[in-house]
Amino acid sequence: MKQKRLQSVALSLLLAGSLAFTGMFATTANAAAEKFTVTRLSGARREDVAKKVSDTFFTKPTKADRVILVNDLAFADAISSTNISQGQYPILYTHKASMPEATAKALRELKPSEVYIMGGKNSVSEAVAGEVKNIIGKTPVRVGGRDRYEVSVNSAQFRKAPQKVMITTGQVYSDALVAAPYAQKEKATVLLVGNTLSQSAKNYLNSVSKVQTEIIGGKRYVPAAMEQEIAYSAGTYPNRIGGADRYEVSASLAKKNFGNAQYAFLASGQVFSDALSASSAAQKLNAPILLTQKHVISSAVLDAMKDNSKLSKLYVMGGVNTIAPSVLDTVKETLNAEESEKPSPRTVVDISKLPENVQKALK
Repeated sequence: MKQKRLQSVALSLLLAGSLAFTGMFATTANAAAEKFTVTRLSGARREDVAKKVSDTFFTKPTKADRVILVNDLAFADAISSTNISQGQYPILYTHKASMPEATAKALRELKPSEVYIMGGKNSVSEAVAGEVKNIIGKTPVRVGGRDRYEVSVNSAQFRKAPQKVMITTGQVYSDALVAAPYAQKEKATVLLVGNTLSQSAKNYLNSVSKVQTEIIGGKRYVPAAMEQEIAYSAGTYPNRIGGADRYEVSASLAKKNFGNAQYAFLASGQVFSDALSASSAAQKLNAPILLTQKHVISSAVLDAMKDNSKLSKLYVMGGVNTIAPSVLDTVKETLNAEESEKPSPRTVVDISKLPENVQKALK
C-alpha cells in the first residue's frame, strides 16, 4: 500500500513537472517569436510596391501632406529625393509620359498640398505634371537640373543648415540607398558624384564650408583622388565608410550607426526599384537598409542583424522574385539560433497546485 502511494506521488510530481515545463517552454518560444518578426512589402509592379510603402508608413496617424514623384527608371533622382523627403513624405513612381494608376490612386487618397517632381522634362514629362495638377488642383514643384548630379545639388538645398554631407556615387544605386537613412539620422545631405567632382558639387560644398563630410562606399566609384578635391571644396577632409562590396558597405554602416535600431529594411542589392521605395520609410523609422542578393544573404549582413539585440522587425522590400523565401529562412534561423543558445530556465513546481493526496504525502 505504501509503495503504491509513493508511486502515485512520483507520477503526480512527474506530471506536474512536465506540465510546468511545457508551459514555460511555450512561454519562452512565444517570447522568441514576438521578439523578431518579418513583414514583406510587395506588389505586382514597382509602383504598387511604392504605394504599399506609402500606405504602410505615410497614412497613419496622419496622412503625409506632400509627395515626391520620380521616374521609375531614374534611380539617381529617387536617391536625391531623400534630401527632400527627410522621412516625412512618400516617394512614388511614375512613367516618363504617363502616371500609373497605383500612383494616381495614392495621390487621390493622400490629397497632398504639394507634389515634387524629380528631374527635368526628359525624365518626367509635362503631361504627367498636368495629371498631377488635375488630381491635387495645384501645379507640382519640379526639382530639375542638367544631369543627375545637378539634380542632387538642387535637392540638397532643401536641407537647411546640414550637419554633414554624405558623398556617394551616382553611377550605381546601392551605396547611395543605404546612405539615405544614415544621412537623415545625422541631419545630413546626400550628394551624388560621378568619376569627378562636378562644379555644381564643388560650389555646394563650398557653400556649406567647414561641415563634416563622409564618403559612403569604396574607392572603385569614389576614388581616393577625389578625397583631396572634397577637402579643398568643403574645408574638411572626408571620412569613409566602405567595404569589399555593396553588401558589406550596408552591413558596416548599420553596425556602426544603427546598433540599437528597432527596425531594419532588407532590400535587393541587384534590383533598385523596390529597394528605393524603402528609403523615405527607413528615414522615418531611423532604420538601416541592408542589402542582399536574391538567393544568398552575406554573413556580414547577418552579423549586423545578430549584433543588434534591439532589432524586432524586419521589412523586406519586394516579392519572391526579388528576395527569395530561402533568404528569409536563413535570417529567421540565424536570429532564432541566438535565442536557442540561451540555457533553459529551471522547472519549479508549486506544491499547493498538486492534488490533496500528493500534498499530504509530501508533508
